[in-house]
Amino acid sequence: PDPDVALLERRDAATDELERLLARRLKRVLADEQNEVLDLLRRTRGTPTAEVVLPSEADHLARYASAALEDLTAAERSGASFYGEAPEAAADVSDTAEQFAAELVRQIRARLERAFDDGGDEQEIGDRIRSCYREWKTQRIADTARHYVVVAFTRGVGGAAVEGTTFRWLVDDGEVPSPDCEDNALAGGVAAGEEFPTGDRWPPAHPGCRCLLPDGIQKITA
Repeated sequence: PDPDVALLERRDAATDELERLLARRLKRVLADEQNEVLDLLRRTRGTPTAEVVLPSEADHLARYASAALEDLTAAERSGASFYGEAPEAAADVSDTAEQFAAELVRQIRARLERAFDDGGDEQEIGDRIRSCYREWKTQRIADTARHYVVVAFTRGVGGAAVEGTTFRWLVDDGEVPSPDCEDNALAGGVAAGEEFPTGDRWPPAHPGCRCLLPDGIQKITA
């Protein structure tokens, strides 16, 4: 068997369940939030507005970041142990959870705000809100969770690298071909933490990228 293919399959085995766990957790958060928003919509007197019905942006961000952190931390630990025993100190992935939350809130909030801007009565606004949450729960949350699990996993791989480790870029473009990933692969071995030709230090280089850094236990020799 191709050793690179085997390596990618082993990575997928390590991350697939984490991706499902994160997606399920976020679906529950989305469902609870939908119920809260629709309940407040029903109880609002007069013309409902996004400012009155939706949670504040800060609360929105905090809700999703908190929900994502546990599974992203588990993904970091999985990456840290991918090539050997994980170091006791985990790489901080709180910023990854915040990026995850920002991506969700940016897209969901814009759609929810349009539900009010387009006018209509309570029923019409409620239908638009339901449609937004339904789309995220059934179509979009899995892809977003998949991306950020890879981010955290690779953070763990890099954080576990000892001094002198060199990585190469193994392309797994997630069916979204990228010249950047191919350029990085052509660079050969790069010292851990140093930039590949595109300026990326670690995958993913683009949404849908599932590239991997093999040879994490090899050392640079003089």
